[in-house]
Amino acid sequence: MAEDLSNMFGTSGAQEAKEGFHKLPKRAEPSEPSPGVVQPTAPLHDPDPVPSFEDGFDDDWEVSEGAAEDDAFSVGIYLLPETARAITQMRRKKGKLNVDIALDAIDHVHRRGQLEKLLVQRRSGPRRPKDSLFPARRRHPRATRGQTRKLWSFQATQREIAVLDELVEKFGASSRSELVSVALEARYSPKRSPGS
Repeated sequence: MAEDLSNMFGTSGAQEAKEGFHKLPKRAEPSEPSPGVVQPTAPLHDPDPVPSFEDGFDDDWEVSEGAAEDDAFSVGIYLLPETARAITQMRRKKGKLNVDIALDAIDHVHRRGQLEKLLVQRRSGPRRPKDSLFPARRRHPRATRGQTRKLWSFQATQREIAVLDELVEKFGASSRSELVSVALEARYSPKRSPGS
């Protein structure tokens, strides 16, 4: 004969709910912080205004409190798989960092006046016939030629992020990811030679 184990560990939750024990007492406010709990030392504040990249950066540019000038932050972007592979091969051969590759690509297409054109091309979908009653559709930002873009990242300083944000604003990119991926794909896509 089996032993009744239903009460071995105390009253069940279902039983407590039936009996009205489901309400917990209100938690008392702690009078002193618990040991090991970090308390904020300064009030939150609005971020400093972003300087314009056209003005250039001088040596007196200040970073926000608590961050060193050379602190780096991860910037994630979505790239076509073949572009990511081409960049990986080039990075291994030349020993460059992802950030150097990304910023060089942006400089390259910007100097040639192609950045805005590339962003417009990225967004435009398949062309419609000229006599069509319907406008062209926008492309999904992560899908191209039946491929799904892959996450790729680099580390950027606050100054570099400020310049990226200024370019996003100036050229109407939807995000940093779109801006950087357009430049990288134009510069390092396998159909183009990486040195051109």
